[in-house]
Amino acid sequence: MTAEVSNTNTSAGTGDTTVERWTYDGMRLSTTNTKLAAWVDPHGAELFYRHKSGNIVGCCYDVHLRRDPDNGRVTMYGSPVFVEPSDDRELAARLAAEERACEQELAVIQRQRKAKASNPLDAKIEELALLVKKVPAPQRAGLTAYILHKLIRAW
Repeated sequence: MTAEVSNTNTSAGTGDTTVERWTYDGMRLSTTNTKLAAWVDPHGAELFYRHKSGNIVGCCYDVHLRRDPDNGRVTMYGSPVFVEPSDDRELAARLAAEERACEQELAVIQRQRKAKASNPLDAKIEELALLVKKVPAPQRAGLTAYILHKLIRAW
C-alpha cells in the first residue's frame, strides 16, 4: 500500500490542508453501536470518522485533511478519492471479512432493539419495575403478592 503526502494550500476556508494517501480499513462499531469508518494513515495510525458507504475495504484513497499540531486532531475535508486497489489481497480479504462481521453484529443489535421496543409486555414490566423501586423494601413482598393476586384473578 502506498503512503504519499503532499501539501496543498486551499482557500475554501480550511486554511492549509494536506493530501495524504490513506487505506480504508472498513467499518467499525463505536461504543454506542454506531457505524464508524476506520482509516489507516501513512504513519500507521488508525483514525475513525463518521461512516459513509461506497468505500472499498483495503483500497487506497487520497484524503484532504488538516492536522492540528496543538491537539493532534485530524480533520478530513470532503470525500476521499479512490486511487488504487490494495496490493495485498490477503489483507484486503481479511479486512472485508471483518467489515462483514461488523455489519452482521450491527444487524443483530438493531433487531434486538426493534424486538425490545415492539414488545408491549416488556414495556409494561419495565413500568411496573419502576413503581416497585419506589416502594420501601419491607412493603415489596406485600406489593408482589397484590400484583400476583390481580394477575391470577384476571385468568
